[in-house]
Amino acid sequence: MKKEIAEILDGADTTGWKEIRVEFGDEFLEIRVPPQCVTLGMKKMPCLANSKDEIARFPHDPGNHRRQGETGG
Repeated sequence: MKKEIAEILDGADTTGWKEIRVEFGDEFLEIRVPPQCVTLGMKKMPCLANSKDEIARFPHDPGNHRRQGETGG
C-alpha cells in the first residue's frame, strides 16, 4: 500500500461504522462502511431444471419463462 494512502486510512474515524461481508471469489471480505451506507444483496435463486434449453428459449418466449418449481402469478 502506498504510504500516502496508509496515512489517510490511519487517520480515518470509523467510529459507528457497520461491518459487512462482501463476497470475493470463493471467500468473503469483512469491510466497514459508514452507518448511512446502503448495502445491496442478491436473493438466492433456484437452479434451472434444464438450463441450456431454458436459456436458449428465453429470448423467443420470455413471457412463459418459469423457474423450476415456480407457479403462475
